[in-house]
Amino acid sequence: MVKYCFVILHYQGIEDTRKCIESIKKLDECEECRVVVIDNNSPNKSGDVLRSEYESDEQVDIILNPTNDGFSRANNKACEYAHRKYSPNFYIVINNDIVIQDKQFLHKVDAEYSKSNFDVLGPDIYNPIQKVHQSPLRKKAPGVAEITKTILMNRVLLFMLRNNISGKIVCKYFKKLEDVQKDSESYEKRQDSVCLMGAAMIFSSQFYEEKGAVFSPETDFYYEEFILYRYCIRKSANIIYTPDIYVEHNSGSATQKTYSQYRDRCKFIIKNTIKGAGIYRKYILDIGKNKNG
Repeated sequence: MVKYCFVILHYQGIEDTRKCIESIKKLDECEECRVVVIDNNSPNKSGDVLRSEYESDEQVDIILNPTNDGFSRANNKACEYAHRKYSPNFYIVINNDIVIQDKQFLHKVDAEYSKSNFDVLGPDIYNPIQKVHQSPLRKKAPGVAEITKTILMNRVLLFMLRNNISGKIVCKYFKKLEDVQKDSESYEKRQDSVCLMGAAMIFSSQFYEEKGAVFSPETDFYYEEFILYRYCIRKSANIIYTPDIYVEHNSGSATQKTYSQYRDRCKFIIKNTIKGAGIYRKYILDIGKNKNG
């Protein structure tokens, strides 16, 4: 019987993915779990390497995605695969740079479900590099006015980068956002109906079968957590954060990038923020229309 299925999105960082998989295999009750890794068409062919390494491991499946589908779509593909092959009780969707140190992790997920019958569960996500607790993101998702302002601001920043207007100032602004991180508000206490951080989320089979996907509508990157929050509130789904379940998120690099490299990263962030925020804004407006119509 497969009770727990981990879904891991892989792109390029093979060492992170290896550490993530091996941490899962050390958990108590791991014989009841399977791991589905989806490689998002990594240019360095690390997906092929992983498939070769784990081809004889009955607990690990490696999917080679023919295209880079971003975050939401790729995770949905992997969850669909997990549903067809294993139909688990829980879909545990985590980034490849997550490491689970608590050997009682699976037991705690099961115990929480027995207590709360959760639809979506978020653990305490600690980043040991930046030394911050990252979940929950915030108590409530942003509204139309806030998200419209975000879109406009990022359009201005993108214009500045594309036209070489104070490009270094824009990059410095984003670098500061990355470097100066703060603990999530009230991460030490259990909460419900909050926006969870997307690096690690646990979905019940009941929720998955009703919704048919974990992230919908799909964005390439960003805002999937806020869309999920809105969906849960609208459907009265039980979305919970608990500090009793803990994972480590080893994101962030100490490596110094050149200005040209960081400029490309800023462009990527800004462009995908505009796109993701636009999809989220449309989702809010469509919900409003459906209520009124």
